[in-house]
Amino acid sequence: MTRINLLPWREAERERRKKAFFAQLGAAVLAAGLVWYGATWYMDSLIDRQQARNDRIQQALRDLDSQIAEIEDLERELERLISRAEVIQDLQDGRTAVVQLLEEMVNILHDGIYFTSIRQRNSQISIQGRSRSPQEVSVFLQNIDNSTLLGDPDLDSFEAGGADGEGQPRYYNFAARTTQQSNR
Repeated sequence: MTRINLLPWREAERERRKKAFFAQLGAAVLAAGLVWYGATWYMDSLIDRQQARNDRIQQALRDLDSQIAEIEDLERELERLISRAEVIQDLQDGRTAVVQLLEEMVNILHDGIYFTSIRQRNSQISIQGRSRSPQEVSVFLQNIDNSTLLGDPDLDSFEAGGADGEGQPRYYNFAARTTQQSNR
């Protein structure tokens, strides 16, 4: 016998397709929601990791700033100590320079001349003294010019002092300038 289907199969097929469509639509919405949730979670975790890195960098920068401040303080202290050491060294050098200057004065001084005053301002030296004759002053100035420590002699004044019984000067007053040479 032949089988005849008298049931409304088209409507049943339509209903089956409709259910399948809604099931697929629900699955697609669920999949889209999961993808959206996963992407949001992934982006949030990336942002959190980046924020943690930024926080570590900011902390490192704060640490470096404090270290830089310490270094600047140490550099200022070092400059202060160096300037103090330079002052001490200048004083030490000046102490030996005075001795060397006086020793050189003794070497260039000869009989017939004596000093009444020696003044030094920086490298300029002013000398006042007396001599028995003008020639002795000339020899003294030549000795200054030949000196290894002194140079550039210049006679500022030369005048006769007190006279003897015959009207001849007993001594001559002179004032001279010279420069202390560092290396000659």
